Amino acid sequence: MPAVGRREARYGRTRAAATSRTVDAPLAKGYSLRMRQRAVFLVGTFWVGAALIGHAKERRGAITCECQDDCWCKKPGVDLFRWVLPIGHKLS
Repeated sequence: MPAVGRREARYGRTRAAATSRTVDAPLAKGYSLRMRQRAVFLVGTFWVGAALIGHAKERRGAITCECQDDCWCKKPGVDLFRWVLPIGHKLS
């Protein structure tokens, strides 16, 4: 009877099965990393898209912001995210 290594004894597999499992493990990690990156990219894209739509509606006059003049959302550059980040506003 051949000597049983820790991995085979722990998982009840032969040496060939343990080897194939360790070879496939990096591929599975890379796949889950790509899926997470894709999910973050999609969420970010939809968030920026929603910000652009809100900004366009505001420029058309369909919606208005009722914050004070010193609110963070009145500053140039961040006013794009006024409608998708509704926290910390100084309402009048």
